Amino acid sequence: MSLTITEFVSFIKILLSMGEMEKAKKYLKVFESDYPKSPEGLSLRGTVLRHSGQTEEGDKLILEAIELKSQQIKHKNLSLEEKIVHFENILFLGGNIDVFFIVGRMQLDILKECGLLPKHRILDIGCGCLRGGLFVTSYLDKGNYHGIEPNKVMASFGLKHVLGPQIFEEKEPQIDHNSDYNFGVFDVLFDYCIARSIWTHCSRAHIEKMLDQFLKYSEEDAVFLASYLPVQGDVEEYKGEAWIGRSHVSEIGGFVHHSFDWIKSACSKRGLSVVELLSNESSEEKKVLNAGQQQVWLKIMRFSHSTKQ
Repeated sequence: MSLTITEFVSFIKILLSMGEMEKAKKYLKVFESDYPKSPEGLSLRGTVLRHSGQTEEGDKLILEAIELKSQQIKHKNLSLEEKIVHFENILFLGGNIDVFFIVGRMQLDILKECGLLPKHRILDIGCGCLRGGLFVTSYLDKGNYHGIEPNKVMASFGLKHVLGPQIFEEKEPQIDHNSDYNFGVFDVLFDYCIARSIWTHCSRAHIEKMLDQFLKYSEEDAVFLASYLPVQGDVEEYKGEAWIGRSHVSEIGGFVHHSFDWIKSACSKRGLSVVELLSNESSEEKKVLNAGQQQVWLKIMRFSHSTKQ
């Protein structure tokens, strides 16, 4: 009995994550025989190329698959929530599709709890396909949302299919694709910076670069919100130099943990204060959203303005 599209896609991606390239290619041929000319098959071929190091070629196929899928569903009168589900087998959307919009809304909620107003300018570091950017952009005044996302496929999908042309025209969000945490490309000073599930993948050097950029390209009373995975129990603190996890050049997942003491020291050296924020969501929401990876939000400000915390 033939596998469903979702089962096939999951199985082939598991093979790729295990390094079983030849088996993945073998089952991809079976998939394309069972589901000829499908956008999912086109995307899988792109994913195979990305796993082989042919990132640019793979991305082109995935972009074609996105366009093909969008043509298939354009007459179905779908809600945005229904529409997104159709793309979960086409490209990586940043995490569990079941909580796509919950995670997005949570980013706006925590920003508003920390004082975000429509007049403020924000930088969303690693904005992905704009699941958080959708809510934040819609809330902010025109031109105040800025995002950095090296993965051009995700960002393109987010602008076209998550935000859509109406919000894009009304709010004029700005996206840059640099991969070296350069906050200065927008030539503005930010009131807020947010990095959700970025410090959960990056090195100490990456974090220090972001802190330095925050100091250089933010207002004196600006707030930096970043989520991280604290070191607990037998979990080792990450001291490597590489990004760990999926990215614009990698299809391999992974997470890293950092100690709050080290983060506090890195902040203190730069005249920054940092506190962990208590989460307001229910324990059930935490379980669903984090799937065993309990991220903690950090609030970072200059010492001279930390009394606002």
